[in-house]
Amino acid sequence: EVLPAFIPKRMHSLAQVDARLDGDTAQVTAYFHNPMPVPDPGGADGQGGTKVVEFGGLYHHTMVRTPDGWRSRRLHEEIVWKRGM
Repeated sequence: EVLPAFIPKRMHSLAQVDARLDGDTAQVTAYFHNPMPVPDPGGADGQGGTKVVEFGGLYHHTMVRTPDGWRSRRLHEEIVWKRGM
C-alpha cells in the first residue's frame, strides 16, 4: 500500500538471522536495513529531485513447513530507527 510513494529503485538488506526450529514451525528473526529514494519536490536547489529515507529494525517471522517448502505464516516488522523522514 505504501510502496507507490517510493521511487522503484530499492535495496533491502537482511543480516543476523536467528532461527528457532520446533517441528514444522520456526520462529525467525532478522535485522533489516531498508534505504528507499523518494521524490523531493523542494530539493536542495529548489528544483526538485530525490532524497533517501531509511528504516532499520527487526523482522519477526512465524514460519511453517508445507509440502512446497517453508512459508511465512505471520510477519511482524519492528522498526527500531528511521532517518530522513
